[in-house]
Amino acid sequence: MRNKFTRTLPSSFEWTSHQNEVYPLAEKLTSRFTCRYTYSPSDETLESGEASQDYLAVAIEGYSCRFVICDGVSLSYRGDFAARFLGSRIFGWLGQPRELTKEGFEQFLYELVPEASEAADKLEIPSDVPLLLREVLEEKRSRGAESMYLCGRIELPEAGRSRGSLWLAWQGDCRLRRWVDNREVTIEPGSFVTKERWSGRQGFIGGSPHVYTKEFLKADENHRLMIYTDGFKRLDGCIEPSAINVILNQVLIKQAGKAHLEDDASWLELAWTT
Repeated sequence: MRNKFTRTLPSSFEWTSHQNEVYPLAEKLTSRFTCRYTYSPSDETLESGEASQDYLAVAIEGYSCRFVICDGVSLSYRGDFAARFLGSRIFGWLGQPRELTKEGFEQFLYELVPEASEAADKLEIPSDVPLLLREVLEEKRSRGAESMYLCGRIELPEAGRSRGSLWLAWQGDCRLRRWVDNREVTIEPGSFVTKERWSGRQGFIGGSPHVYTKEFLKADENHRLMIYTDGFKRLDGCIEPSAINVILNQVLIKQAGKAHLEDDASWLELAWTT
């Protein structure tokens, strides 16, 4: 998927999901990137009026793009809060002018723990909750709100900079797939597992964040990156863009009330040419 520089296209774009809303499949073109995304709470979440435990955000500013996807852990305390809290903080951190390093990212996530703990403690449990359920919720709160995440920043080559870079970090099983000239590139197989996540009480669970970096030159190559949560797990192993579109459309029929969506579902695709 190619997107050459076009002066008539905007250079910037930003979008953040609201956890109670359905977003049909949309495509946004900028002067350097093609961005497609969709987001939907599960049927159960929509019917109950609760918030989705997914969070998705993307921003493009000229030659730079940042993004984050979070999947709150349902067995923890308020996975919806955890995904929103962590996702919004990471998204803001990626938007600051700084060198991205594993050490700096780990320090940033550790420093979020006190704020997350305090915010979770302030979340009220409804007064009409049965005593037994209240005890369960209090026990969950003591262990903390938890979320899996996947985030990154893309810097394209531009005037005065012959090299571009891709920086990615994650914990958990959010899906990540990358193609270069329609050839899929494997990224650290076996490192996307549910036992790893971030906790608002403990910090890292299951190990420290995984970080992946890649430089690329002005080589007229086509790049594509796709990230999604398990609500779109039917995409796992799907290779051809046309087949991916078919599955997306089949899952998204739910949004017309004609199918069943069991899990919260978030999906983002970014494409660019160097």
